[in-house]
Amino acid sequence: MSSSPATGASPADLVREARAHVAAHRPAEARAAYEAALALDAAYLPAHLGLAELYMGTLAPARALPHLERACELRPAEASIWMGRAEAVALSGAPEAPLLDAIARAPVDAALRRTISARFAPDRPHPAPTLSATAAKDAVRINGLMARGNWMGAARAAEDAERSHPRVALFAQLRGTALARAGQSRAAMQALAKAVALDPGWAEALVQLGRIALKAGQPKAALQPLAQAVSHRPNLVPALVALAQALRDHGLAASALPLALKAARLAPKDCAAQEIAVSTLMRTPAPDLDLAERLARAAVAANPRSLSGLGYLGHVLRRLGRADEALSTYDRLLALKPDHASALSEKALILQTKGEFATAEKMFLDALTLDPTQGEVWLTLAIGHKFTADDPLLAQMQAAHDRPDLPEGARAEMGFALAKAMEDIGAHDRVFTYLRPANDAINRLHPYSPEARDAKLDALIASFRGADFTPLDGASDFAPIFVTGMPRSGTTLIEQIIASHSTVTGAGEAAAFVRQGEGLMDDGHGGIRGFRDIPEGEILRLGHAYRDEMLARFPGAERVSDKSIMTYMYLGAIRRTLPNARVVVVRRDPRDNLLSIYKNRFAEGTHLYAYNLENLAHYYRGFLRMVAFWKEELGDFVHEVHYEDLVADPEPQARALIAACNLEWEDACLKFHENTREVRTLSVYQARQPINTRSKGGWRRYETELAPLIAALDDLLPEDR
Repeated sequence: MSSSPATGASPADLVREARAHVAAHRPAEARAAYEAALALDAAYLPAHLGLAELYMGTLAPARALPHLERACELRPAEASIWMGRAEAVALSGAPEAPLLDAIARAPVDAALRRTISARFAPDRPHPAPTLSATAAKDAVRINGLMARGNWMGAARAAEDAERSHPRVALFAQLRGTALARAGQSRAAMQALAKAVALDPGWAEALVQLGRIALKAGQPKAALQPLAQAVSHRPNLVPALVALAQALRDHGLAASALPLALKAARLAPKDCAAQEIAVSTLMRTPAPDLDLAERLARAAVAANPRSLSGLGYLGHVLRRLGRADEALSTYDRLLALKPDHASALSEKALILQTKGEFATAEKMFLDALTLDPTQGEVWLTLAIGHKFTADDPLLAQMQAAHDRPDLPEGARAEMGFALAKAMEDIGAHDRVFTYLRPANDAINRLHPYSPEARDAKLDALIASFRGADFTPLDGASDFAPIFVTGMPRSGTTLIEQIIASHSTVTGAGEAAAFVRQGEGLMDDGHGGIRGFRDIPEGEILRLGHAYRDEMLARFPGAERVSDKSIMTYMYLGAIRRTLPNARVVVVRRDPRDNLLSIYKNRFAEGTHLYAYNLENLAHYYRGFLRMVAFWKEELGDFVHEVHYEDLVADPEPQARALIAACNLEWEDACLKFHENTREVRTLSVYQARQPINTRSKGGWRRYETELAPLIAALDDLLPEDR
């Protein structure tokens, strides 16, 4: 049970309280107590060190760094603090120049200064071990066996050499290498663990150990050796690449991204470095798609035959709305490997967004013929396919779902698809048979933190409260229409209505303003700057940068509609820098809305709250809290649309919507389902249908299963209950 820091306590009392919380594994309460201590005394060293240790222990070195920087100022001669700061710089991917400049002026031992400077020097290979003549002969023999592909023979020879030379790490490393090539992952990891125990600074061996764990599907086990490797050698590109992958696959794409981008910067012609950067960037909530395109093109330039590089480039071009270029890129990939199931499914996905459902379905089926275990393909196919009880696809998918060797993530994706199939055939009593385990699996793989969500909302509201939101002189006259709200609330329908107007180009989930706004407010250490403290020139550039990016993506557009879900977090910044913009917030009965979210699988690493009923209610409360704050601050700048009102009485509601967007009415806005523009969301199929009320009140079929959600919503439920 959480508790607030004790009232009237001293900084020392609060630090003792924080340490007790740490010992009891209550990090949120510990953080609150440490921060309360700093609120009383901003120079209280134990609180800074405690927070730094807490953040380092929770894989958030960027948040530890400002506390370690302050600790160095408070205790400039303390070697251990400087070493901790160096580790935080290495593991966060932060620039090392501020650290090296600071330690050059600090009253520290010259040896410490040299140690830290050498750590961040341009990377050099690990020094070769000094071997006796006998040991050298053994090493040559082992390498010869590996060169001939005799992996188990090499492993046995290395084990013999270990007995003869028990303090030489090389032989344990060679044994681990041979065992890994022989497919003996567990034994290989044990051998490599022995090697790094004998030589703890051997970063290359640590990278090997981490990579084997990654290949075995154990990103959590990979984190420790890879973090140790990067800590020892912050500029070792393979270590940066592997640690970024481990963090990304552990659901920490935001922490992985600076490391991945650093690897790409250090090795601009290394295909693997560029690929990890683009793949990690695309796992973040609002990726910079222009940067992603540059990284993907760099990967392909480094290796024009890289299937994964071409795949990333195609995916990014699809996200940018350049469907024809994306299709051409996938054709290049398929020319290299015609049976590449993922490329076939990605091509099908593009055709689906164009409304070519029959052609897309055939291509999905071709992909599944090649690999029936692709959970994501089954799920995407299911979106546009209407299942029947005797549908042979249903039996095929069920058989694939029940395979004992199926990875947990693929089984979960098929579970979502099977739940949709059960709805199609009217087997509503079987929907949660698949839906609940699928959500539970994703929730285990990528857990959601309510504390982190609350902390971000608290920080944003504190940042914006009391700020000036009147338009800036020189603000852009660009007039985008932002459509925002919870996922699955009807935002795609609303944007499709607006984008059917002759003067509006639909940008879909452009994410540009969200990304640029987050960048503006980022304090550089994982925190948020006060909006009123940001220079007006920086805020002014935000609006112009957004305009430039949108017009670069959509040349000649008079107006653009942007339905990026997270825009509701930054509405005050829009009012200040894009005063001609219009903002539409979409609301829907939370029972239908949150059930619809629960029935869908979102992009990897995004919408982590979506896979647990109580977390859904918690996140929804935060959404309402943020919208209420903006309505209080901005008044009628925020136009609300209720989904139920729109589907019950479409024309007057659509006319009011178009008027709120400062547009003249056009009849095409009610014929939105005839619009052939691409729709790149989970609502791709619904956007091609006329307005209907079929999904209204759908939650009632599952009232028993939704009991935890309904209880958690409590006071937020409509009056009809």
